[in-house]
Amino acid sequence: MERYCTLHPRSPSAVRRPQLSRRRGTFVVLLGHSLENGIVGIGNTIENALRAFDLQYLGALEPNRTALKLDVGNLEPTDGVVSRNFHTLLNILALFLVLDC
Repeated sequence: MERYCTLHPRSPSAVRRPQLSRRRGTFVVLLGHSLENGIVGIGNTIENALRAFDLQYLGALEPNRTALKLDVGNLEPTDGVVSRNFHTLLNILALFLVLDC
């Protein structure tokens, strides 16, 4: 984590210093009290988890953030606005698909 923060000193990870943990071989970076109420980054390496956290953190600051389009059946909200928790869950799912976890 220190290396990443040194290389990216203005990143959300370096500025906010979220908690880093490892769960079953997957690194989890969390700012907040829980995965449901915080900002989270997940990756197969510390760097990937920190990068994912930075993207989530910066995305949470965007007022008109567009949702990742995945075929999730009837779970997609009809009004086009995706709740923060639902959006975070979709991003975590997409990250796992990209990282082939």
